[in-house]
Amino acid sequence: SRRQRQMCIRESTDSDLARIKELGNTHFYSWEARFGRNPACSMIRSGHFAGGTLEMHLETRHGLISEVHITGDFFASVDAETIERVLTGLRLDEGVIAAALRKAGLQDAVRDISPEDIARTAAGTPPEN
Repeated sequence: SRRQRQMCIRESTDSDLARIKELGNTHFYSWEARFGRNPACSMIRSGHFAGGTLEMHLETRHGLISEVHITGDFFASVDAETIERVLTGLRLDEGVIAAALRKAGLQDAVRDISPEDIARTAAGTPPEN
């Protein structure tokens, strides 16, 4: 004879939801969980902005950008290779990328596409509305 199983359904408490959020932040949503443990990865990321379309072909290893190629229909005061050199070796993190572009003096390098736009595109973060 088969053993009958009973199912118990209960509402989630605030404590349950807080614990779920904590586990998500420490195990799934952190940079280390998303990128840091990955041995190698290839990805294509694109963004559409007032200044045009930006497409990034990224190679990463352990969460660091090992190679990047930028294409698109945007206007820039520097060639794409200049931006690519700044990004190579950086952690694939929106804040790190935006700060590096600004530090390199590239905040106005691409017309109507900000360093934050470039960083969000590379990191795969949805655009701000």
